[in-house]
Amino acid sequence: MPKSLMINYSPIAVSELENTCRYVAMANCPEVALKQKLRVKNEIARLGHAPNIGQPLLGGFRKLSIPPYVVIYKIESETINIIRVFDGRQDWQNVIF
Repeated sequence: MPKSLMINYSPIAVSELENTCRYVAMANCPEVALKQKLRVKNEIARLGHAPNIGQPLLGGFRKLSIPPYVVIYKIESETINIIRVFDGRQDWQNVIF
């Protein structure tokens, strides 16, 4: 079995995921927020074994879609750096580029 790449979250990606889940918990219910958070984290964890599953973007970045979320990441050596975690309904392209 090939070696898994390490996943590293930027502080802003952690904050964005937490804030989104907090909003969902307040707007819907904590169980829904927890399910969404786990789904996003599980999909991100898959990148360790399949780093190229995301769509290529400019500057060596990649985009992983986990509707309604968009994860921006970059593969660097033995590490996958999670740069941002957006709600896909946001205008994330103007924020990142």
